[in-house]
Amino acid sequence: MKGLIEEQKEVGQLVLWQGLCGVLVGIFLAAVMAAIAVPSFDNITMTHAQAAEFSRLARLAGFFSFFSWVGLFGLFAFLLASWVMSSRRVNPGLPGFPFFGAPKPFSIWTQVLLSGCVFQGGLVIFLDSGQWTFTHSGPAFFALAAAGGAAAWLILSPSKASAFLGAGFGLMAGFLFQATGKVFSFLFQWILEVGCPSFEMNFSQGLLVYSLPVAISAVFFAGCFGLVPAWSPDDSTLGARLRRAFLPVALLAAAGAWIFNLHRTAVSTHHWRVGSLAQAAGLPDRAAPVWTLVVLGADGKSEPTVQSWPAETRSRNGMPAVVPSTDANRRALEAFLVGPGRSSRFRRAAADVLSRMSEVLWDRKASLDAQEVVSYVFGSDILHRAFETAWLSGCAPITPANRERLERLSDEGRFRIHGRGALKMAKAWWRFGDKELARHWLAVVRLTYRDAKKDELALPEAAPFPDGSVSGRVVFDGKPLAGAMVGVFRIPDEVRVLDVSRLGLFWTQQADARRAGADGSFRFERLTEGAYGLCLLTPPGKIPAKAKLKASKLPGVVKLSRGSARADLGLLSLTTGR
Repeated sequence: MKGLIEEQKEVGQLVLWQGLCGVLVGIFLAAVMAAIAVPSFDNITMTHAQAAEFSRLARLAGFFSFFSWVGLFGLFAFLLASWVMSSRRVNPGLPGFPFFGAPKPFSIWTQVLLSGCVFQGGLVIFLDSGQWTFTHSGPAFFALAAAGGAAAWLILSPSKASAFLGAGFGLMAGFLFQATGKVFSFLFQWILEVGCPSFEMNFSQGLLVYSLPVAISAVFFAGCFGLVPAWSPDDSTLGARLRRAFLPVALLAAAGAWIFNLHRTAVSTHHWRVGSLAQAAGLPDRAAPVWTLVVLGADGKSEPTVQSWPAETRSRNGMPAVVPSTDANRRALEAFLVGPGRSSRFRRAAADVLSRMSEVLWDRKASLDAQEVVSYVFGSDILHRAFETAWLSGCAPITPANRERLERLSDEGRFRIHGRGALKMAKAWWRFGDKELARHWLAVVRLTYRDAKKDELALPEAAPFPDGSVSGRVVFDGKPLAGAMVGVFRIPDEVRVLDVSRLGLFWTQQADARRAGADGSFRFERLTEGAYGLCLLTPPGKIPAKAKLKASKLPGVVKLSRGSARADLGLLSLTTGR
């Protein structure tokens, strides 16, 4: 009994030491996360409440980033050395590992490579649906995984062990590596959808997210590498191996039971086993109606470009979702968010889809109105606000309604606006003709945006004129395209044609959109100078998506300037090519 206690004490010390190594690895990973995430948020416009939470998170990130990168990598190297040295206590064969003077070195290194390959096999087998293969993951990934298996083999002292032991440990390590990644993904999603479900940034959410790498790495190292004594070749009896595996396996079992309990709760109350948003919300329309996009020469082509335009909305937040953009689905999503959807894992995706559903069919006002409702109920969406600011500073028509939107977004009593966010505000107010406010925001930029280039801090003397207009009438086979959406898209100065593949970037490229009148007429006003392209979006049944069209004339790239402020395109007659 005394020998058993001493043995368990020795294994326990190893488990604690490996857990400490895991904590250090977790801090290293959290520092990398902080270094990537924190600088970008400092340039994003956010409410003062969000900014206060961000400041607390920034201090937390500062803790992780206390060391320089050189210091962090030095810490990581020290950690790796400590991990190997700690294993020597339970495996006396390791000090004699034959880097030089080894008996049968060829046989030993063959076993090392075998262990690495089986380690890679453990990784591949555990991946989703077995879809990743050697070819898919690539030779570099395979080599890296094999190196990990070889490193695990070094701890096992292959001078005394059989190839079976090394391969077995490599396979186990491969399984546990993949399981650890899946646990991280599950807990990250759980924090966002269950633990801290608000769209608003909060300190508790950030604390949990930054703690994930530390906690998971600690348990993984303690459990996985604490099993080293069970694979140690100095005693091959089954009873001895089971005794040595007891403490690390108990730790992994306790962690697994906690994870499964969280998962059970998520399944019972948050739609965790429901496969899609469509199933969770009971969406009646599963097939997206297909509209037709027609580009009227702005892409540099000599004939109209025609392509299909599925009326479906893809979520940017939460679970991936693609939802057909129909009135029935919109009503179902509204009911879902008001009812049980408020506690669903699909909550973020549903709110995002609902706010963006009208974008797909170029109805900006409906999209903005929906976003206001979603923000009021579920919290402010930083990403959507960034897109709206980019639109106002880039190509939005200079109208009273848009100026009112800009005033709301630049309210310093409500928002903290620094860095690149302030620079966009300066550009937006310059576009809207208020030089005083533009200079104010440039002063904010100088105080808060250290990386700003000199040319970014200078605005032209004259604001762009706000009186540009584009008008015309469009018919197809002699019949007016009544009800079709006509969109005018801003073409950036650095390119000469409209990139059709990027028309999905509704917020930043589309200046305006109008539904064609009964006679097919349209008119856009209050546009600023620059190059524009014209596109049509026609409902199903109007123009076949595979049609080859000819046009009486193509507007191509429409350029507006002070000397040519009005572009009357006249009759745009489209016919089916023969």
